[in-house]
Amino acid sequence: MRKCLMLCTALFLTGCSPPPPVVVAMMEADGLIFHVRYRGFVERIFGWDDERETVDRLSIVDGNAAILRFERDRGAVSSSCRSSTTFPVRLGETRCGYRWMGKASFLRPHIVYHIFLDSCSGSSQGCDGSAPQYWSDTPVGRFRLAQDGSVRNFRPD
Repeated sequence: MRKCLMLCTALFLTGCSPPPPVVVAMMEADGLIFHVRYRGFVERIFGWDDERETVDRLSIVDGNAAILRFERDRGAVSSSCRSSTTFPVRLGETRCGYRWMGKASFLRPHIVYHIFLDSCSGSSQGCDGSAPQYWSDTPVGRFRLAQDGSVRNFRPD
């Protein structure tokens, strides 16, 4: 009885923290775009959760090296930037308060890339002045580019 109670308590506590979202790479209008989707008890068939998920840092990793990173840059101000803190993220876009580290030319066909996300969603204070809710210890997405420019996504687990 005691073991059963401990197991039920552990399962209950694990269920309290939501799983990280899944980030999916898509080729849209001749550009690579990253969308986000929450996992849940009942998976939906259509739609994205882009506007619900903020981005603090999105890293594209090959092996142990981050080859591309989209991250907050509090000092970055440009008159021709898009003002948004949420998904979707278009590769190479100019967004107010963000910068790209690395080059898109580093992405090569037939390599499986891992996507890591640092996000402030779920924080009561949002991204301003609070520590992000990090999910970067495990990938939240994986994808591979094909020679023809198409994208194939794999489960992050």
